[in-house]
Amino acid sequence: QAVGNNPVSKASDDPVSFAIDSWTTIKKAVQDNNTSLYHVGDTKIITIGANNYMVRLVNKSTGSNCGDNDTGYSQTACGFVVEFVDALAMMQMRDTGTNVGGYPSTLVYDYLNNTLYGQLSPELQSSIKPTRVISGHGANDSGNYTTTDFLYLLSRVEIHGSDSLDSAAGTTHQLEYYQNSQNSQNSGLKNYNGSSYNWWLRPACSSNSASFARSTVPQISYDWTYYSATTQYVVAPAFRIG
Repeated sequence: QAVGNNPVSKASDDPVSFAIDSWTTIKKAVQDNNTSLYHVGDTKIITIGANNYMVRLVNKSTGSNCGDNDTGYSQTACGFVVEFVDALAMMQMRDTGTNVGGYPSTLVYDYLNNTLYGQLSPELQSSIKPTRVISGHGANDSGNYTTTDFLYLLSRVEIHGSDSLDSAAGTTHQLEYYQNSQNSQNSGLKNYNGSSYNWWLRPACSSNSASFARSTVPQISYDWTYYSATTQYVVAPAFRIG
């Protein structure tokens, strides 16, 4: 039975649906390549603390550049990728107006890896697969950044398919969910405390030393949607199961 809008997770080893299967069942299904009952766009409710949040399956396929030895390619759009539909926090990227040090040096990166991950259920933590995350650099840095993370921000390439101001644009590809143009166009805002807000993405702007990427809406050029690191936007990360 379901409690409100939160279906009770099913603990069986046999997949039924993304919405009701336990994370243990989902992890085993992914490892066994038995995910035919899970569909890109499917959603699920998870509980963190006293709050329920919706997550969505945004990718199932694994490209030719996604292996552990393909160190020049980000795994952020590889395999079984889940994103938060709802935002979890509103915050600045940095408390000063700089993108030096890129995404790994941000307050958001610290929040995802040192706060939020520890708030997830032990079952979900044990189901999340470490991900090689490559993020673009700003004008005052000389190279992209590579980290291995459980939770990570998406990039504009992974949502919209391109971004001329992301120095790491060629290291990833568009997620299956966002290959549907309508989904991509509707991705500009995330819900947080009953209102809709723009959400942070991980690339630093390659043409300046002060801004990071945020989500956009169809009427705005994607290349213009880099904003000061001190701006307040919401945070809605992704993770991989496997």
